[in-house]
Amino acid sequence: DKMKIYSRIINLTLILILINFPFNNAESKNIPISFAEAALGAEIEITDLQGITHTLEIPQQTANNTNFRLAGKGIPSLSKNDMTGDLIAVMRVVIPSDLSSEELELFEQLNQIRNKVN
Repeated sequence: DKMKIYSRIINLTLILILINFPFNNAESKNIPISFAEAALGAEIEITDLQGITHTLEIPQQTANNTNFRLAGKGIPSLSKNDMTGDLIAVMRVVIPSDLSSEELELFEQLNQIRNKVN
């Protein structure tokens, strides 16, 4: 009885393929952008999986976690040589931890303006 279980365990083969991508996963890439870039819009450079740099236009008022699709710039298909997946660029709005007193004052002014509007 124990031999049958043991022989079944031996017949199980597990193959793991690990690929070291410079991204969080095979389909998306986190792109850090400043609060000013998110609010005002910007053009940023993104490098795809093949190392090719592309310009991405970030529109004004882009929210944190907004996704932009770069069609055909993702991972090449293993089964179809002429197909490449899409690369998803995920915008991550980063607020610096070392804001100057002048910058903090400007944010306070923005906050006061927002409170007047709402």
